Amino acid sequence: LWTRKEKEIAVVTHSGFLVHTLRMFGNDCDPIVKEEISRP
Repeated sequence: LWTRKEKEIAVVTHSGFLVHTLRMFGNDCDPIVKEEISRP
């Protein structure tokens, strides 16, 4: 994805998968992003 010329992309996924993935691998995100992904 880093080599694509597009500036914006859309990610489509099942919400449960996304929540689980972000909780497992989102600890090193920017604090603002971390706050957003940890909302209930």
